[in-house]
Amino acid sequence: MISYPKNSAPDENHKKVLDRRKTAPRMNAPTLYATIKRRSKYAYQGGRDGRPALMRVTRLEDDSYAFHLDNGNRYRREDLTFFAQSPEGKLLKLT
Repeated sequence: MISYPKNSAPDENHKKVLDRRKTAPRMNAPTLYATIKRRSKYAYQGGRDGRPALMRVTRLEDDSYAFHLDNGNRYRREDLTFFAQSPEGKLLKLT
């Protein structure tokens, strides 16, 4: 619930926006996954038996090593191949 300071109230447009947020259906956002590219110098961190493992992107930062993966390490965009998982569970390669 949003509270407002005394002697202040939201205008009618703001109330309408808040009402829409309460009633709007929630969309399931796709989950972002990545594999470490074989040509990356970090390829040894991302798989078993020479095959890249799919790892969830857990956090993003505004940095050159912006992508945090499930293995606890951070990577550059150029070291990763990205996939999105739809709410239905389908994996789609992002290009």
